[in-house]
Amino acid sequence: PAGLTIGVLALLGVYGVLGFLLYAVLYAAAGSLVSRQEDLSQAVMPMALVSTFGYLIAVYASTGLLDIRSGWIVALAQVPLFSPFMLLSRVTSGEAAIWEVPLSIVLLIASIFVALRIAARIYAAGVLLYGQRPGVRAVWRLVRSGS
Repeated sequence: PAGLTIGVLALLGVYGVLGFLLYAVLYAAAGSLVSRQEDLSQAVMPMALVSTFGYLIAVYASTGLLDIRSGWIVALAQVPLFSPFMLLSRVTSGEAAIWEVPLSIVLLIASIFVALRIAARIYAAGVLLYGQRPGVRAVWRLVRSGS
């Protein structure tokens, strides 16, 4: 295809790996809170909705249904949960500024480390709450205390 270049393929690889790492850490944290397989779909539903939202906005913007130059799409392209989808759409349409790509990659890497730290605390809280139905308040208390 005409728009497929080595640079776009490299960005696809970088955003694919980094986006996978971010969502894998978040899904692992959510999965550590459930003790039964039946409860897993409820735990991961918010992240599935967020990723689907980002993907659909990126697709609609790249096909022209949404204005890819609008301010809210430019801002969402820098949000780490959405940047793997949205910045690729902006790059392939030629609307991304030079500074947007490195900034979003740095923010994505930083958010992976932050999410990993929080996921470790959530996992520890999940181990302490094993067998109980984890409420938001109990998980938040254990995550904040670090034990």
